Amino acid sequence: MSITDKIIADIKELHRLGGWDKDHLVNSAREIASLLRARDDATKTQLRKFLHVMRKLEADFQKDHFEKAPVILLKPKFAYTVARKEDLAPLGLVLEAAIGKVEDDKDFEALLDFMESVVAYNEYLPIEKRLQERRG
Repeated sequence: MSITDKIIADIKELHRLGGWDKDHLVNSAREIASLLRARDDATKTQLRKFLHVMRKLEADFQKDHFEKAPVILLKPKFAYTVARKEDLAPLGLVLEAAIGKVEDDKDFEALLDFMESVVAYNEYLPIEKRLQERRG
């Protein structure tokens, strides 16, 4: 079973995404970021675009109230991006599973936490590698 498949299986076992243990969420984000880094350095822009779309939704929900429909509509947006940039496939598959577990603002917050963590680790992992090489 691949890392991506394991993360998806773990998400599918959740009743709702808001119940995702934060340690597990962060570790999963790190694993996905590591996979993305191994595939292509150019994914940084796409990751930030994903995060931007999610933050815009968060701002909309704070002004008004949570609605599930805009979250569900993230699936085709992300699918289109993945179709154009296949290196993002592991993240796209995980996000599709995660979006399916979003029912309220707490669940959406977990989705946003995951995406923020992926972006952060995508930036951090090359630095960590250089630091380890210097020590080594």
